[in-house]
Parts: sequence; C-alpha cells; structure tokens
Amino acid sequence: MRWVVVPRPGRFPAIWLALCVLGGVSCSSDGVVDGPGRDSEPVSSITTIVDESGGDGAGSPDIDDAPIVPAEINIFGPLGTATDLTIGWFNGQAFDENSYVEFFSEEFREAFALDDFVGVLDQIRGEGPWTLTEVLNDSGLELEAHVVNEAGDRWLLELAIDSGDEIEITGLFVSPAPLLPEVESLDAALGRLGEAGTLRFLAAETTSGRCEPVHDEGGDEAMPLGSVFKLYVLGAVVDAIDAGRIEWSTGVVIRDELDSIPSGITQDEEPGTELSVRELSERMISISDNTATDHLIELVGRRSVEGAQVVYGHGSPELNVPFLTTREFTILKFGLAPSIGLDYVRASPTERSVILDELVATSPLPQDEFVAGVTDPIEVESLEWFASPADVCRAFLRLAANADALEILTGNPGVSDDDRRWASIAFKGGSEPGLLTMAWRTETEDGRSFVIVGSVANENELLDEGALAGLFGAARDFIAPLD
Repeated sequence: MRWVVVPRPGRFPAIWLALCVLGGVSCSSDGVVDGPGRDSEPVSSITTIVDESGGDGAGSPDIDDAPIVPAEINIFGPLGTATDLTIGWFNGQAFDENSYVEFFSEEFREAFALDDFVGVLDQIRGEGPWTLTEVLNDSGLELEAHVVNEAGDRWLLELAIDSGDEIEITGLFVSPAPLLPEVESLDAALGRLGEAGTLRFLAAETTSGRCEPVHDEGGDEAMPLGSVFKLYVLGAVVDAIDAGRIEWSTGVVIRDELDSIPSGITQDEEPGTELSVRELSERMISISDNTATDHLIELVGRRSVEGAQVVYGHGSPELNVPFLTTREFTILKFGLAPSIGLDYVRASPTERSVILDELVATSPLPQDEFVAGVTDPIEVESLEWFASPADVCRAFLRLAANADALEILTGNPGVSDDDRRWASIAFKGGSEPGLLTMAWRTETEDGRSFVIVGSVANENELLDEGALAGLFGAARDFIAPLD
C-alpha cells in the first residue's frame, strides 16, 4: 500500500510531524494550532511515502459503483462540493488536465505535477472504492474526515479550499487514519492530559436529570472554554424561540459589520444574504462558525446570552460579563496592544463595556493571516470565556431537553467512536494556542446519558492538540458502562 502527503492545511502541526516520521521521511510544518477566530496556512511540502507492503496500486473501481458522500453527512457550501468531487475522483470518476486546472489552485499545481497527482490518484483508487463515513472537523474551508474502503481500512482525508466563490482546492492530505493513543485506563489518560498543562475534568451521569459525578478532577473550577461558549449562545436562541420572539425559520440578514474571522464560512456570504436561525445555529455548532455566532448574539441580544448562562446553570456568570462576541475577542486578543487586553481582564464589568464601546468597536478586525501567524499562548487563563466542567454539564443537560438543539449538537462527534461505545454523541469543542477544551453529552443503547467535559490549558507552551484530543476521546470512552 502507498500513501501520499500533498499540500495540506497545518491545523494540527504535531499530527503532521508524527505522520511524516512514521513514513520514515523528514518534513516540517509552518502551520499553527486552530482555535476561535483562527485559520491555518497551507503547507507547501510535497512528500510521497511508500511502505514495504509491495502494493502496486493497480486497478480502479467502476464509476457506476462509486459511493458518494452519504446524505446524512452535511458539509456546507463549496467545501461540500469539493468533498463530493474528491470522493468521486477517488472512486474512478473522470479526472484530466481540465479538472486539475478548474478545481485546484495554481500554487497546488505548481507544487505537484499533473502526472504525479494522477499517479497518486490511481494508487488511492486501487485501494477503493471509498465511502466518507465521518466528519471530524469542518471549518467551512478545511475538512477532516474518515473514509473507509470495502476492506474496512479507515483513512484520514483532509481537504482545504480557498475562500473565493469558485471551487479551488488548496490542500489535500490522504493517509491511513492514525490510531487513538493507547492507554489502559481512565486514570492513565487523565495523567497524560495533566502532564500537558492544567487539567479540569468531569464525567457525570445525567440519566436522572442531574449531573451526578462519576469522576471529578477540578470539576467545579472555572476553565477557559474556547468555542464551547457557543453552548450558551445556542441556549439563548432556544429560549428566544420558546418565548415566541423568534423561530428556527426566522431570517437573519448577513451584515459586514458583524464579520469575524474563520473558522466558518458566513463571513464570505454577500452582505444582504438571508440565512435562517436554524442555518446559523447549525453552522455555529457543526463548523464552529464565528460570524454565524456573532449574528445570533446580535439577534437575541448580549444581555439575553448573559441571562442564558444563569438559566443554563452557570455558577459564576459574572466571569463572562460583558459576554464577548468572537469579533470582540479577536480584536482584544490579537488586534490591540497587549496592555489593553490586560486592562480589560482587570476591569469591572462596567469598565469592560467602556473598553468594548470606545476601543474595540472602533478597531478593525485583524487580518486572517496575522492571526494565523500568532503561535504563542496569550492570556489563556484570563482573556477568554469561562465556565467550570460542572457548569457545562448543566448546560448540556438543559440543551438536551430540546430536540432541535440536541439534533444540532450531534452533527460532529469530535473524536471518532470506533468501538461504538455510544448510541448517540453530542459535542462541542474549543481551542486556541495553549488551550483545548472538549465537551460531550453521550447516550447508551439502554438510554443512560452522561456528560464528559475536560480542558487542558498551558499559558507557556503550545499543545499537541491531536494527541490530547485522542486522550480526551479515550477518557470519554472509558466512562461508557461495560456490557
């Protein structure tokens, strides 16, 4: 069997390096860790990696037999179209020079000759046919997903596209899917997580309608949330719908002044485009769309989101007053002098509101490229959104009572459930340099439910997000009751 690394997004640099080492070659990445308001730079290295199994990559499946992306897997917009095209090419659909010019960026084509790309494509086809089975991450411009062939081999597919109107693939990565870290127990997984930074963790059974801890390490301590804060925005939306102020079908006009930076795709919508509350909510959760989030905060009102924290069980809601939009967060953290961010952290809620009104509201949004170039942790434990694992558990408990909210939250498992420990997985995660937070609400086949929430924060060093996500996933699955 052969596998290839082609120009790929640098979302998880540690995974990139690990895969290259496994292949026995030397390579490097200038990518940065993804997080709220972060995008990633494509890596231009090209490496073909050959194993010793002697596979010749011969043969291609029949086009008529080629699986397509299953209908129940939702990938929005141009990225969805690019994914459909890519899976089709993997399964034998026609690909020629015109396809290469039409759908791949000039930089990609300069780095990888057409004949070389077609040779690799033939190798991938020889291992097929392929079916996309699971989306791990979807930022609107970058996709991480699992594809499986008839032999049951699970491969990792990563795809990156440009933010323009046309389909332009800028990055593609295909390899056997990395295995989850091997740990023998929950304590072992949590021990390794704790070695990376400050760990807060709670696993609780919620079958009775309460969060009843089954494992607790700092479960009542406030932790930085990253995009997990979007649970409270979803809660405010649900409450506004329940109160009759809006409906899931209510149209929201997209406005440039509410643009944030990726992750997400809503910032690329034409001003005046109308999207429904449901569409914006799905984007906010499934692809952690920052601009969609800010439009929802604007719709329901900042005060309503602050109030939703109380309703959804936050023990210290004052930590997030005023409740920051992602645009405000990005400007505070990356667009102003560091001293202003520190002033904001030390200020009272009233003083913070003045800073937002007088400095942040009048400052431009930093360029994506600038934010992507910031790789050092910045005030991870002080300039963020905050809640304890127990707070997040209570938020999940209330959100799960709403069928629409629960459906929205089950679009992305965060970490694959390969052993099928759970019948249902709802998830929201968040990260920035020096921070990874992951939160799940899970159900068993017999109807028992659990919430598993964890965060690792390190104010001095970047985290190996891929490895830590795997460890959190292992911890999640150790919580599953034994048959």
